[in-house]
Amino acid sequence: MSYSPADLVKDARNGDGYCDSCPAQIDGRSQQVHPGYFNFQSAEIMFVGIEPSHRVNWDKYTTFDEYSDASGEVFLRPENGGRVLARALARVPDIGIKDTWISDSIKCRPKGSSNTTRSAEFEHCKHHLAAEIEAVSPTVIVALGGKTVPRVVEVVAPKTTDISVSSPKTDCGRILQTVPPIIVAPHWGHGHLESCPSDDWGNGWADTVPYLEDNYGSHLQILQDALQYAYTEL
Repeated sequence: MSYSPADLVKDARNGDGYCDSCPAQIDGRSQQVHPGYFNFQSAEIMFVGIEPSHRVNWDKYTTFDEYSDASGEVFLRPENGGRVLARALARVPDIGIKDTWISDSIKCRPKGSSNTTRSAEFEHCKHHLAAEIEAVSPTVIVALGGKTVPRVVEVVAPKTTDISVSSPKTDCGRILQTVPPIIVAPHWGHGHLESCPSDDWGNGWADTVPYLEDNYGSHLQILQDALQYAYTEL
């Protein structure tokens, strides 16, 4: 089926399509839905986060592109995650952060911290995520955060039962053999992506792949090498 960020905004705000009866639509949070940033049309690298944290006033925007330009610039401020993700692309030739597509596995801001509620919302959002990935058709997806990885795997490889990820830090840089391939990484929030790997990083798998070194100073450096390999070699 065809899909665009504008379709998601319309469905979320009107309670149509897969947004019908979603908890976020029922309690009004879907009025602030976040469809994503930057290059939806031709991105070869797609970053998927956990869920949006910022508020959106859609009455300020007449088009998705207007929203993406304005909110994307805010995301690139030093205090936000865009600058960190831009550094993740340091070893990928000819790709800047605005050439990528950045979105979330769940499209609306959370209400509290209930995993039950978020699981119910993902039952709706997963259809949007599947259509989004099909439309973007990226060469590689970077799944950011422990909650994101199983959600993306469920969408990309729904019939696969043998993919197991310990944690986004232990398995940072691991490339899952899906179509498209999924790179596991910590979320940028709270400095996780820039933190130092622990002693259990890579246990059982890192020494079997050709693209990683034995030691790294940060998870971000691991992601840089994994992205370079996935983009140029796979």
